[in-house]
Amino acid sequence: MAAYFATLSPFNLSVISRFRPDDIYYSQLIGIWESLDAGVTSIVDHSYGTFSEATSEASLQASIDTGARIWWCFGVHQIPNNFTIPRQFDVFRRLAESVDWNATPVELGISYDEFYNAPKSDVDGVIDLIR
Repeated sequence: MAAYFATLSPFNLSVISRFRPDDIYYSQLIGIWESLDAGVTSIVDHSYGTFSEATSEASLQASIDTGARIWWCFGVHQIPNNFTIPRQFDVFRRLAESVDWNATPVELGISYDEFYNAPKSDVDGVIDLIR
């Protein structure tokens, strides 16, 4: 677990500053293809590549480009950069409106780990998004 937080966690600024949208896109794409090759038929992606607008778009686009059945759940989380939760909500809304969801087997969701200790305004914002 410590190795994850030191090298891959979106909660570590030195980690997220190293990953570009292309890194997220291709790692997402390859990971999904590996899953399909292993016989997986459906994927729930608790997406933590959502640490900027561009990486969020890249992660979703990779999922769509695979043609796989995926529940792509935008990771809303407190991270150590300027991608605040309100900005994440704005990006989520834009992505929800910009994709023709009938043309892809990908479905949109939200993953939110903060319900237990988040400010009421953040929790209310997530609940409003899923209504």
